[in-house]
Amino acid sequence: PYVHVRRNHVLREHALVIRNSPVHGLNFCRPTPRQWRTPRQSSRSVENPPGWAPYNPSVHTSTRLASLALLLLLASCASVLTRAPGIRGSWQAESYVLRSGEQYDVAGHIFFADADWTVLFFVTGEDGEPERGSGEGGTYTLEGDQLVFSHTLNLSWGNELPGLPATAPRMAVTDPDAAATEPCRIEHVGDRLTLHFPSGNSMTFAR
Repeated sequence: PYVHVRRNHVLREHALVIRNSPVHGLNFCRPTPRQWRTPRQSSRSVENPPGWAPYNPSVHTSTRLASLALLLLLASCASVLTRAPGIRGSWQAESYVLRSGEQYDVAGHIFFADADWTVLFFVTGEDGEPERGSGEGGTYTLEGDQLVFSHTLNLSWGNELPGLPATAPRMAVTDPDAAATEPCRIEHVGDRLTLHFPSGNSMTFAR
């Protein structure tokens, strides 16, 4: 009997040590659900361990909606980046090379937006003075290295130069449905862009 009583006493002491240990409530002697409830919680309320925030369905729903919105935004950005051609932006004109071999310095810019383009450039002579000029604009499409210009706006004039005949002043605004198209081949390498026109002439631009 003495051994039995002593053994029970030891077991009770061991249980008290475990209950008072630092890991109480984790792996040993989990607290009763009553200890988890605040005074205002009913017996049917959701029970959360100490330190856990109570479950709030509206918060979880808002979090899911925010995550979904972020995914849709990223997908939209990725789609825009996929559609956006690499030539978008402003390019500075450098040189104009004719099919016959003549080469001229050019001053000006060409700008590509999502689907619209515009250009203003001057072909300069040996003295650096403008001899020819053109301002044009419209829409364009790009598939691979095939660039097709649609010309809806045109302002041009030019003196005669070797390989280039004189042109009378011209101003034109054309309906997009009736606009002339100009299929070109492009070379886009790094910060250089070269347009090869149907005439056999080409113009090089730089970022």
